[in-house]
Amino acid sequence: MLVSQAPIPEAVARQAIEWMLALQAEDAQDSVRQAWQLWLGQHPDHARAWQRIADMHGNLQGLALPFKSALAHATLAPSRSSRRRQAIQTLVALLCVGGATSNGYRYLPWRTWTSDYRTAIGQQRVVTLEDGSTLDLDTDSAVDVAYRSHERLLRLHAGRIWVNAVADVVSGRLFCVETQEGRIQTLQAEFVVQQRHELSRVAVASGELGIRPLRSVGPATLLRAEQQADFTLLSVGVLEQAPANDWAWRKGMLIVEGMPLSDFLQALGRYHPQALSCDPAVAGLRISGSFIVEDLSRVMDTLQATLPISVQTRRRPWGSESVRLMSRGQSA
Repeated sequence: MLVSQAPIPEAVARQAIEWMLALQAEDAQDSVRQAWQLWLGQHPDHARAWQRIADMHGNLQGLALPFKSALAHATLAPSRSSRRRQAIQTLVALLCVGGATSNGYRYLPWRTWTSDYRTAIGQQRVVTLEDGSTLDLDTDSAVDVAYRSHERLLRLHAGRIWVNAVADVVSGRLFCVETQEGRIQTLQAEFVVQQRHELSRVAVASGELGIRPLRSVGPATLLRAEQQADFTLLSVGVLEQAPANDWAWRKGMLIVEGMPLSDFLQALGRYHPQALSCDPAVAGLRISGSFIVEDLSRVMDTLQATLPISVQTRRRPWGSESVRLMSRGQSA
């Protein structure tokens, strides 16, 4: 069976691998299988990841052999050993890569892991570059830096960054950011770039910049202060007004107005290792307010106090937690 060629998110790949190991354990209980079935139905990405595991098990070529080797190490090594952790990391990498194709950008997780600058889930970081430009990395982000004689280049592999690109008064080099979908270039500007699934988002705080999709043959699209746009490999979307609260994440805040609960949990979930989800019955409830992203308990308390929902926390077989929001009075 062929599954979607879209990359499997790293967090989902890790969950799928942990479930696979939990189900293969000799002492796996019915409760573990029931919890796995619940996880499997929570999101289409979960089903895609699980099907990809099945495909790799059945394929005797390509990635299947290293996958099976890493699986053997993960299964046989002691539960908390570094050897087991390394084997699991290999499994996650192979699962992510399994859906990549040679068309366009090839998603390779180790580009993220070996980047010049990266942040873990929940971490943020500020970097001063050699020319005085500054770079703010949001949670779970990764960037490579390549300063050359003719340009100043950042490669964004994952996540979101704020860039304060100062002018190169000596040689006038352009400041460029490459994403999976194309290139952004400016002489001097403050802007945010986010790598999303099959598109990139750019928002300009000051100055102006050009966007050139990877497979576009036309002129660059100009973006000015307080404008934002999404772009794909082929084209730039509609230019919109950048939300005034779009930079709040730099101060550890998530400020939203009328955002659906499901989208809110997706945005908040980038900062936490717990899996955050909600029942479809409450997914469309609208959220407005300012939230401190690192204080998950406080955010959940606020949601429970202002919405007709209940918060249910469960511990998974390998020890991590999942948080699910349900309609008040409803059980999972």
